[in-house]
Amino acid sequence: MPRRLPPPSGHKVWTDLLPSEGLRDHGRHIYMFRHVRTNQVVYSLHPRVIQRTLDQLPFIGKHSKPPSVRPDHWTALCRVGPFPTSRQGIGALKKLREFRKVHELSWDKTNPEWKRSTKKGLITKIMDQRANSVADLAKVLSMQEIQAESMEEKTANRKTLQEAYLKKKWAELEALAASIETGAVKELEKKIRDCKSVLGEKKVDAQEAARLNKAMAEHRHKLKEILWAQHIIRQLEETEKTLDASHETRIKHIKSRIESLRSQGRNDEADAIKLPERPENTVRTQFLPKALKSLPTPFTLNGVEIHWADLQDAERASEWPEAVLHDTLAAIVKKRKDGFVTVEEAKDQLREIEEERIRAAKKLLGIAAPEVDEAPKEAAKTGVWKYIPEIKNPFKRATA
Repeated sequence: MPRRLPPPSGHKVWTDLLPSEGLRDHGRHIYMFRHVRTNQVVYSLHPRVIQRTLDQLPFIGKHSKPPSVRPDHWTALCRVGPFPTSRQGIGALKKLREFRKVHELSWDKTNPEWKRSTKKGLITKIMDQRANSVADLAKVLSMQEIQAESMEEKTANRKTLQEAYLKKKWAELEALAASIETGAVKELEKKIRDCKSVLGEKKVDAQEAARLNKAMAEHRHKLKEILWAQHIIRQLEETEKTLDASHETRIKHIKSRIESLRSQGRNDEADAIKLPERPENTVRTQFLPKALKSLPTPFTLNGVEIHWADLQDAERASEWPEAVLHDTLAAIVKKRKDGFVTVEEAKDQLREIEEERIRAAKKLLGIAAPEVDEAPKEAAKTGVWKYIPEIKNPFKRATA
């Protein structure tokens, strides 16, 4: 019988499916649940099945859509994530729902032999989306892997446009600020005074007064631009100094932390710490237009894992992207041509090889092997407990 996650107690949230606190951002995980009787599949961004989740299921025929949520009828199929960004996770969820809609509407093209089935049999076959959902998941992740290349190119092009725009904008500001040294401010102030003095005369007609007022407004606007350019350049220089100082202090603190970990022999933790990049100066980028303001984050499958309730479900897809890791919450496994190899099994194999080498070396040296005490036997169940089957946690251990 396939493994399944027992229904939650008290509320409709599978707590065993929840990721760590830092990875619970909306959209970074996709939760897939299946119906234990019909194998209908629903997708969710939260580890629970609620009444609104059932709206995904179409009405195919009688008893094809559950009227309400029964926790004992729904079990976890898998959890996908964490995606690098919520945008990538929500995009994958949208594609999965679109593919399922195709399966439900175009069954006559993909499975023409179903036309000979009875109405009840046809409804049962269309509702069973367990295998299709796994194959769709593998296809969606493969599509994102291909899409990542084009997104990286678009990001690089937009970054080039950003730099060109900022270079041109700051060159104009520097030219305005440099005009102060050539006496541009004093010249503009003199022109404004001259316009005021001419306007003070009684012989100026309305047309001449309008021309002088317009010229005076232009001179004032130009003066404000020059003074503002000088102010913004000073602000940029001060912000650069502040960011450099704070970044240098932060780097020193992190390096001291790494040295402290290495002195304690915790090299793995020290190697996992990465030095942060210097934060970008927002004063410099504030002039970017809306179309260039943000850089799109390219899709990537690095770090994306699939946590299966039954690891055999992963075999329903013919091929998975190499970057995707498969996890049973007890061991991270990577799909290979010969199936799934768990981390624990690999460690056990290495341990057995090492022990075999030690035994062979001791045999050559004539050293007797130490006696190994037998493991204590578990007490036999008595009473009603011997008739109750043992319920295993499917996320604790699963191998193909």
